[in-house]
Amino acid sequence: MTCVLRVEAVHVRFGDAVVLDDVSMRVAAGELVGLVGPNGSGKTTLLRAVAGLVPVQGRVWLVDAPISALSARDMAQRAARVPQTTALDPNLGLSALEVVLAGRAPYLGRWRWESASDRAVACDAMTVTSTAHLAGRWRPSFRVASGSGSSRRGR
Repeated sequence: MTCVLRVEAVHVRFGDAVVLDDVSMRVAAGELVGLVGPNGSGKTTLLRAVAGLVPVQGRVWLVDAPISALSARDMAQRAARVPQTTALDPNLGLSALEVVLAGRAPYLGRWRWESASDRAVACDAMTVTSTAHLAGRWRPSFRVASGSGSSRRGR
């Protein structure tokens, strides 16, 4: 199977603190991977490193390209992430489908709106994730709260 993510000998430090030390992994297309560990073990830092959001020593490839060589647009076209806590402004009045359509932004030109093809891609994504029944649902605020200890921190 095609390797979509390759992490080799990654180290991340924040000041004197070593957060990731010699982390290596591979993820194949279609593979489901879970990061499990206690609070403070580096799970979120690894995700941030893979997304290019923190400086790393080591090598990270995303769909056979080193992330250091990818533009923000190239990164966004290859992968997306949802932070542990996400809240959208309730005044936006977005449906679930419109939130998913936001993932098409890296494929649009400036000041361009989504096409019928973009809507089809978003609908397909919702079908694959068994969320198509939510497409028209609107909430004053979409909230996703997950991750280590979010309920214990009062979020």
